[in-house]
Amino acid sequence: MTKKTKAKAQKAANLLCANLTDGVFNTIVKKDNLKNTYELWQMFKSVYALDSILASYKVWAKWEDTQFNDNMAVYIIGIEECLTKFDSLGMIVPDFVICCSIISQITKKRPFLMQSLFGDLDSLGKPKFVINCLREVGRFEQTN
Repeated sequence: MTKKTKAKAQKAANLLCANLTDGVFNTIVKKDNLKNTYELWQMFKSVYALDSILASYKVWAKWEDTQFNDNMAVYIIGIEECLTKFDSLGMIVPDFVICCSIISQITKKRPFLMQSLFGDLDSLGKPKFVINCLREVGRFEQTN
């Protein structure tokens, strides 16, 4: 191993170790695999992959639990938090699915609101447009 390669490996190991809790580190690094860097790397990847999967399940459950309870501002904050977490986890959720979910939540409580907001069917598949329309409704409701 060259000095440059060894320095890069040490830097990578330091970054990994600095961001791991002692429990995770001690679970992965054992005497029998200490010298096998490939095995260590595979185990680190599996721990992070599992963590990522659990985080995805958690944010999806939060998305499904976000309900419209006649307070538009609170509902919009909830869905925007979930959308931000989707992005941060690299989850690709189709715009159509997001819009259908939002529209169905609103329609359960206030069906006529959704009918009056969207005359253009193309706009129904654009989450930012839908959220902005609902935000305007929320602002109007707060002032009246």
